Amino acid sequence: MLPSGLYHPHHPLLDKGINHAREDGIVTANPTENPGKYLKKPPKEKANFLTPEEYDALLAAARKHNPRLYPLLLTALRTGLRQGELLALQWQDIDWHGGFIEVRRTNYLGIIGTPKNGKTRRVDMSDELKEALTRHKRTLSAESLSSWVPMADWVFPNEEGKPIWAPNLRKRFDTCLRKAGLRSVPVHALRHSYASALIALGEPLAYVQSQLGHASISQTVDTYGHLVPRANREAVNRLDKLGKTGKSATPAQPAAAAGENPQYIRGL
Repeated sequence: MLPSGLYHPHHPLLDKGINHAREDGIVTANPTENPGKYLKKPPKEKANFLTPEEYDALLAAARKHNPRLYPLLLTALRTGLRQGELLALQWQDIDWHGGFIEVRRTNYLGIIGTPKNGKTRRVDMSDELKEALTRHKRTLSAESLSSWVPMADWVFPNEEGKPIWAPNLRKRFDTCLRKAGLRSVPVHALRHSYASALIALGEPLAYVQSQLGHASISQTVDTYGHLVPRANREAVNRLDKLGKTGKSATPAQPAAAAGENPQYIRGL
């Protein structure tokens, strides 16, 4: 029997094996037939993100110590793109007039594929990001002309004009964190930082969902719902004010006649 409270990724294989053992008379029961009784997935970790002050310090460190990395970090913090989506971004994906980025592909350890959930999406681009990417493109174009090498299609290429290798991005990111005097966080924390900043500004979770490309609103709520408790408290405080404004009842909720209780009238 599997240890109680543990989730095992090989449960289907174990289930099949124990069934064979039961058929051979080796065991009398198969505990994997009711996995919910014995197994459960480990609790999901809360999103790790940087505060606005922290990611400002990160951007300042990148601008000073690694200017080539700055546009990538700013893009992550202004769009919430996943690491693979950032590394697979091409210039043709940017609509300069429309002010958005179309996420069409992802890069997983050098393999280019479709984004997570198999869907493309459009992500709004801020004015600051638009200016930064414009300057970045001009820099790459100038380097291309001076070296007589065609400019790469990738927005964030390495020195050879190919997509940045994910482990190398991690090393550069760690260096920027240290230069900024910040704690160690994964690159994915930039995506969480973007989402948490939108929520702090009062943006609806449905908008956050569309920007992040979550398959459902429930995924967004499960990941970031704990960041909006203050709004919930304000909502319940407004309940205290209901019925105290002196306004007459609305047609949908007529006032009960004197001495009558609508609940008892309806037999509730």
